[in-house]
Parts: sequence; C-alpha cells; structure tokens
Amino acid sequence: MDYLSYSRNRKKMAYWRTTSQFEVDLILGTETAIEIKGSALVQDKHLKGLRALMEEQILNRYILISLNEGPRSS
Repeated sequence: MDYLSYSRNRKKMAYWRTTSQFEVDLILGTETAIEIKGSALVQDKHLKGLRALMEEQILNRYILISLNEGPRSS
C-alpha cells in the first residue's frame, strides 16, 4: 500500500514533459514538482526540467531529491 492510499490523501500523481523533452519525474497534486536523481553530484543539467516548469508558474514548490549529503537551495 502506498503512502497516498494509507493517508487517504487524494492528490493526483503525474509526470510532466514538454515537446522539447524537458521533464519532471513527479507532479504531486496542483502544488509540488519533484525531480528525482540517483546522483551524489547534482549538476546544472539535472535542473533543466524543474527550471522549465518553473517558468510556467503553475506550481508552488519545486524539489530536487538526490544522493547529496546535505540540503541545498537555489
């Protein structure tokens, strides 16, 4: 059973992709975009999808999950 079912949270989960192939791994409800990277060294290229989606100004939060040791913000 996943968290959304267990918590009875009815937020939709989806992904986002443009025709130019920018993508974001997870859109949670109408408020949060999450990009997931299995890398300990986050590079600028990993943020292209999130940045493209940010330009649309349709969500409130943009999160990158990676194997970095500590928190970062941009």
